[in-house]
Amino acid sequence: MYLRKSFAALSSVATPLLTIGSRAWAASPTPNPATASPFMSGQPLAPWVLVFGFTLLVQARWLMDPGRMSKKATGTVAAVGGTVVLVNGYLIMNNPSILGGLAPASNFITAFTVVYGFFFTALGFIQMQTLLNSNVLGPLATLIAFFTLAAALVFFSAGALYHALILAMVFIAFGLAGLVMAGKVTFNALGWWMSITSLMLVITGFLWSLAPFLQGAP
Repeated sequence: MYLRKSFAALSSVATPLLTIGSRAWAASPTPNPATASPFMSGQPLAPWVLVFGFTLLVQARWLMDPGRMSKKATGTVAAVGGTVVLVNGYLIMNNPSILGGLAPASNFITAFTVVYGFFFTALGFIQMQTLLNSNVLGPLATLIAFFTLAAALVFFSAGALYHALILAMVFIAFGLAGLVMAGKVTFNALGWWMSITSLMLVITGFLWSLAPFLQGAP
């Protein structure tokens, strides 16, 4: 029943998001390959991608061995990480030009930044209040997974395969989180996948944060 409702939600959410995303991508200017740096389409996002990756990694370690890590400390990291991501979303919303070549997609990026930031901030506060149950975030995690999948398909259709791969990994992580909160998947399985995803995000954020000439640009 849970999976059936999830797929029904996907059909109602993914289709309009794919349409809007595809139109926004098609309307945005195409970078000149002769002058563009290899990671120019991700460099402005490096700060919050790094924070997102570190936050996921701490959650992954707690999921794999809850007895060795404080739930309150883990929640504090999640709340701080989510707040930082929300602040980045606010900055992007007020000054889209900081995104450089991604400025035409600023509304799209801001929406994802706010959704991810809100989820981890809420999760952090719930974990700090150990008497509360984080299962209330299960439907939100599932919805975020579907939004992420739709974004991955938009990037894939535009030929941005690396970006699509990252989003696909995040989609699986949030999908598993929703299933864990519904009691369908073990904490350990989610922890391992989140570890892999977080390392991918951290490596990506590090590469995007490098100066263009260190990324191989002339």
